[in-house]
Amino acid sequence: MLIEMNAPGGLSRLMRDIIRRILASPLPVMTFVYPQGSQAASAGAYILHPLCQSWNGDTN
Repeated sequence: MLIEMNAPGGLSRLMRDIIRRILASPLPVMTFVYPQGSQAASAGAYILHPLCQSWNGDTN
């Protein structure tokens, strides 16, 4: 499963729900911070944390 992320922040309740779903997923989960200039700040950073691999859309 691929999650495309541009998260400047978010609600902690929703963040915890997303993290629970990622950890319980029977499929591998990867996150791509996209498009260029996007961010994974605040709640987005916590969502990225349990993932083994994360990519940033910046190709430079």
